[in-house]
Amino acid sequence: MYFKNEKTLLLLIRYALPLLILFLSIFITTFLYFQNKTEFKQSEQSIEEKFIRDKKQTIKEQIDNIYKYIISEQDSTVTNLKESLIKRVHEAHTISINLYTQFKDTHSKEEITLMIRAALKDIRFNNQRGYFFVYDKKATNIIHPLIPELEGKNLINYQDSKGRFLLKEGLALLKNKDELYQEWYWKKSKNNAKEFKKIGFIKNIYELDWFIGTGEYIEDFSKDVQKKVIAQIEKFRFGQNGY
Repeated sequence: MYFKNEKTLLLLIRYALPLLILFLSIFITTFLYFQNKTEFKQSEQSIEEKFIRDKKQTIKEQIDNIYKYIISEQDSTVTNLKESLIKRVHEAHTISINLYTQFKDTHSKEEITLMIRAALKDIRFNNQRGYFFVYDKKATNIIHPLIPELEGKNLINYQDSKGRFLLKEGLALLKNKDELYQEWYWKKSKNNAKEFKKIGFIKNIYELDWFIGTGEYIEDFSKDVQKKVIAQIEKFRFGQNGY
């Protein structure tokens, strides 16, 4: 009986123990596999969430930057317009004064007027919209390239579509100032009766008892700014495929 029990024990040791070890190995391996798989999925999910979160932040920052750029350009539209107008008028004023100074002793005022008209009438800027106009201190037009039939006419009683007497107002202000900005409504062409808002800049030419000025339609200048902004935004890129 003892021998039989001993034999059974040996069989257990020989077969059962390896089977137990094998079973435990399979169990542990399976457990570790699923544990690692779970941890991998959690890690993968965490990485994906972080990636999405970082991308969202990057996109938000890019949109914020572009938004700030657009608002900045919008806010500076009138300022940039005014700066361009004053620069142009100062240039034309310098041309006029130089011609007057050069020929005042040898030519009549009428001849100098013709020289100044010839020098200024074909100058265009702001996409060919901008031009110079000149009036004397009695509101008689001296130069108007867009509507030449106004030249020689007195416009002291001219009113824009808002009822403002532009020449009266401008002349009154120029009595106390060398130069100033002014707003008014004007038609874009002689064939179009509709008037649009303009910002203008006028400056005294004391030597000739004139004033010179120019203006720009706010609507048109804003469209130029919009085109500039769009062209700039189209160049913006982030990452490999961000636009």
